[in-house]
Amino acid sequence: MVEEESSQVELMTRAGESLREASAPKTLLTTKRKTRIGTWNIRTLYETGRTAQVSREMHRYNLKILGLCETRWNGTGQTRLLNGDTIICSEQEEGQPHTHGVALLMTSEAARALLSWEPVSPRMLLARYNSKGRKVTIIQCYAPTNAASADDKEEFYNQLQATIDRVPKRDMKIIMGDMNAKVGADNTAKELIMGKHGVGEQNENGELFTDFCTFNDLVIGGTVFPHKTIHKTTWVSPDGKTENQIDHITIAEIRTKLKAFKDQADRPAFKYNVYSLKDKAKVNEYKIELKNKFSVLEGLTEETVEDQWHDLRNIWTSTCNKVMGKKTREHKEWLSPDKWKLITDRKELKEKINLAQNQEERQELQALYWETNRQVKKSARKDKRAFIHQLTEEAETAAGKRDMKRLYEITRVLSGRTSNPTRPV
Repeated sequence: MVEEESSQVELMTRAGESLREASAPKTLLTTKRKTRIGTWNIRTLYETGRTAQVSREMHRYNLKILGLCETRWNGTGQTRLLNGDTIICSEQEEGQPHTHGVALLMTSEAARALLSWEPVSPRMLLARYNSKGRKVTIIQCYAPTNAASADDKEEFYNQLQATIDRVPKRDMKIIMGDMNAKVGADNTAKELIMGKHGVGEQNENGELFTDFCTFNDLVIGGTVFPHKTIHKTTWVSPDGKTENQIDHITIAEIRTKLKAFKDQADRPAFKYNVYSLKDKAKVNEYKIELKNKFSVLEGLTEETVEDQWHDLRNIWTSTCNKVMGKKTREHKEWLSPDKWKLITDRKELKEKINLAQNQEERQELQALYWETNRQVKKSARKDKRAFIHQLTEEAETAAGKRDMKRLYEITRVLSGRTSNPTRPV
């Protein structure tokens, strides 16, 4: 195992990887699979076998990244464990008491997605990961307790704000760890950053934490989802009598909007209906139209290469627009017009949910969306069954009349193979 010490941003080395490891995906988050991320307050890693124990528990819960607080190591660096997991830590300097300390424990898959990391302080660690769509930045924190001095709290949040300000704006930001903050269950005037499913009453650290989240548009994830109180609390006192919700994961709320792509060559963003050229009449019409337009260019002289190119491009595009036209999207033939109205209503509800500013309004719209979505799926299944039943009856009739052409057409539709084979039998 090798430990590297550096105060600068460190890049993960890829030396020594096997062929299987090198060919595996190197993205943390994708749209096709779930990634589980957690944070634990473990009180210490300065005991023999404690790191291996934490690693086993991380795999048991199927976590890809686990944030650790109160690791109580000395020194900062990166270590690869015997089971292939990687741990990066930001600790006290050598010779100092074994206090504080934060770390990120990652599986081999998550470690390959790590782009860079930086030990900010013994209470803070920053790591940036490669993901689909946009990069992900995780800041693991261990905040001062509520009984700490006001100067310590102010220094911590000033450092946290300076750290998040250095993160690229397009990154998805996740701040997690032991914030020692009780945000409570009252989210009055703070509906956009926290839900009403917190625990207890808000303390002084909770006020600082919620103000920080408000300023940076961060949502406190643990307060959004309803759970039993026993599942909401994240810390238990050593005597087992006091329970609090002080460990939090906050995430920046992002909204993605897809725009029509238009490249620098000013090519159209649509496709032409080239399948229409399978008709011989269309092919002849296309040839005649091109021949007539090219004949006009024969009498033109003294043109530059650029002018000739523009003339040729205009001839091709105008001919394609006139003869072939644009390729239109083919809808499922078994869906009736009233079903398309339901689909349109569902799409409008989704847009309203994305634009909603109030949490109660968002919940009402989501309830309507789920009901409309249920109706769309139920009616679509019903229409598809009726369509297939009608095709099977028509196929049976065609087989009785020895109409093999129609029988094979229906068979291709039912099997999903609508295209003709390119090779002769």
